[in-house]
Amino acid sequence: MAELKSFDRVAHVYDQTRGLPPEAERAIADGIAAALGDAKNLLEVGIGTGRMAAPLAARGVHVTGIDISAAMLAVLRGKRTDIDVILAEGARPPFRAGSFDAALFVHILHLVPDAQATVRAALRVVRPGGLLVSGADDWSREGVRDQADRIIREAVNEATGVEMSGWSVDPYGAKFEDGWVWGMGAHDDKGGVVACLLAARQLQQDGGDLEALGVAFAFPVDEERDGAGSRALALAVRPRYAIALEATGLATGIAEIGDVEAVVHVHGRSAHGALGALGDNAIDRAVAFVNALPELGLGDHAHPLLGASSFEVGGIAAGAGHNAIPDRCSVKVAIKVVPGQGSRAVVDSLDRLAAAHGARVELVEVTDPFETPSDSPLVAALDVATAEVAGEPRPPIGVPAWTDAHNFVTFGGAEAVVFGPGDFATAHTPEEHVDARRVVECGDVFVRVASRGWRS
Repeated sequence: MAELKSFDRVAHVYDQTRGLPPEAERAIADGIAAALGDAKNLLEVGIGTGRMAAPLAARGVHVTGIDISAAMLAVLRGKRTDIDVILAEGARPPFRAGSFDAALFVHILHLVPDAQATVRAALRVVRPGGLLVSGADDWSREGVRDQADRIIREAVNEATGVEMSGWSVDPYGAKFEDGWVWGMGAHDDKGGVVACLLAARQLQQDGGDLEALGVAFAFPVDEERDGAGSRALALAVRPRYAIALEATGLATGIAEIGDVEAVVHVHGRSAHGALGALGDNAIDRAVAFVNALPELGLGDHAHPLLGASSFEVGGIAAGAGHNAIPDRCSVKVAIKVVPGQGSRAVVDSLDRLAAAHGARVELVEVTDPFETPSDSPLVAALDVATAEVAGEPRPPIGVPAWTDAHNFVTFGGAEAVVFGPGDFATAHTPEEHVDARRVVECGDVFVRVASRGWRS
């Protein structure tokens, strides 16, 4: 197992042996500062004596650093007192999620036991849309850049849930073949974004005025994680109508699932493994709880476009070894909630069931389902435009996952739908691809919808 490498023993001579000529230091600091742009709240992982941090701080960047060497940090504190430093491991930064605009790694990823875990930890504490900046001694050495790219890509894969292995094409390459574009995000959600750009350009060429039409194209960040971008946009703009871009095959998604995600903590009584009768195995209690989940009666609630409400058990964690009866067990539960059912009622039922099994519920996320009326002006406009462009009307569909539409309904009070090119079934897979012809058609649909005018 790899070990953490501390530089305590060489801290007093580190700068003399690793120092840079002043002109090189200025050039590197200027380059990093330029890359950061407006991102002025920076975390440097493995800050050491502050060779990079000190000149960045002098340029107005607010730098916070972590390192495992107290002696190196002491040298840094002797240089500047305006840099916050904490003794901590790179894979365990003691900060809340989204605390920084950017994270910087310089000559550090090859020194930590798990480079991927270190990058993944930085992704957690950097805000959505933030930056990761990585430097090394010599990118020209064979394999060094590839290794760094691999580490960062694998960490991004784990953070976003997007599978990066198994691709037959470069996931970042946007391979175009026989009218199809292959690559990560081809339809989730680059296809929809391109359709919007095509529509905006066509409207401009036709002399259309988006402001006069009451139309805006917006591309909020963070849809895959917390939805912070669409939430902020919904609160700021409060649109009357909204179209969330997702792969629906140019069908209009008028109903969207809600969910209750929870961790159920089941308690028992520990005992030595050889004396199991003296304990109360929390795993046995958890199994009984899982087997009782059908008592929630979720199947009694169904929706014509989304099907029946249901649950999934996503994980069970318990136990520390073979010789002890576990006194606690955690069960991850996800419940699909359909319109008319009510997420709050589901939470109450789950609480009662857990209590009956001596357990408590820790809620992770609760969202209400929504359904936009089929006679909504937005639905009608999309139906007409899609029939004109595609040659036939498309029946409405239900959307089985959370999208940005939720935030426009919940926080903006909008009538929202989900619409875009592509097939949702291949999203986040090595087979993700989109028909470029459908992207163009989607752009044409947006032109026709926007041209109707939406100012009241």
